[in-house]
Amino acid sequence: MMVREALMMTANNADDPDNDYGWGIVNLTEAIFYHPEGDIVVEHFPVTFATEGMGSYRVSAEITCDHGLNVGELKVFWNTTGVEPFDAIPMNSAGGDSFYADIPDQGSGTTVYYYIYAQDSYGLSGLQPLGAPEHLYSFIVGSPRFYDGFEVGTYAWVTGGDGKKWGLSADYSYTGVLSLTDSPLGSYESSSNTWVAMRAGVDLSTVNSALLSFSHRYKIYTDDFGYIEVSTDGGSSWEQLGEAISGAQDSFVEETRSLDDYVGEQDVRIRFRLTSDVFDNQDGWYIDDLNIILNPTGVEEESGDQVPLAFSLSQNYPKQLDRDSLFDSRG
Repeated sequence: MMVREALMMTANNADDPDNDYGWGIVNLTEAIFYHPEGDIVVEHFPVTFATEGMGSYRVSAEITCDHGLNVGELKVFWNTTGVEPFDAIPMNSAGGDSFYADIPDQGSGTTVYYYIYAQDSYGLSGLQPLGAPEHLYSFIVGSPRFYDGFEVGTYAWVTGGDGKKWGLSADYSYTGVLSLTDSPLGSYESSSNTWVAMRAGVDLSTVNSALLSFSHRYKIYTDDFGYIEVSTDGGSSWEQLGEAISGAQDSFVEETRSLDDYVGEQDVRIRFRLTSDVFDNQDGWYIDDLNIILNPTGVEEESGDQVPLAFSLSQNYPKQLDRDSLFDSRG
């Protein structure tokens, strides 16, 4: 993939470039995930739940390419160290564009690192996540939670609505260097209704209780609102979870919301949605270190309270990545 093409085709003036502003303002998040015609596309929801004794941990993905795949060269590379060498597991067909591989059972407390390798019919390859094998997916065996620090991208999320798309920002973060925000290129738009939602759900059918926690900061006009929402039907319908967010919070704080009302459901998804009126718009909402904790103990639901550090996990991201190596999305 040509970097120049990705930057041009995802800029805000790509549909109508001109001599004054050219292709427009670069959108880093869109550029990173841009796929030109003929590119290998891997859609994967990271492994989020694994316990000792499961036998194996399934890595599933939808893999497509316009001019065909070399299905014999679709593999999952994994280990428990996060550095070379990795063990390779061939991916099996699950029908259509779906493929899977099973990582062997590991002891409780073990961190498992992995990435997906795909090859097209011409012998060209693609890796997921971007930057692999330095940049990896990871999960901890026996850790009963879904966690996303957004350091490996927005693979677990989909975005939509009317207005600017949600994406990654290096302007603010609670841990690591990236956070998720409603308007990576500046202030959110007037009269917008934009959202970002989990691509797949978390199974709460066998737990006793569940808790959503995340860190956030925000600057939202008093007549505009950020909503935390829950779906139990695959994203067809959503209901509000607790109070809406508005006003200003200039530093990251922990937010917790109980999910106990959804215990017993097999597909629980979280969505963040921002709405604005026709008047003032501001910097928006930054979200980091999201956890869905299963069977939590000793935590009360109080907005803004600190969640114990024992509930915080960190993902493996490249040590050479720092704020100076990222585009400044503010221009």
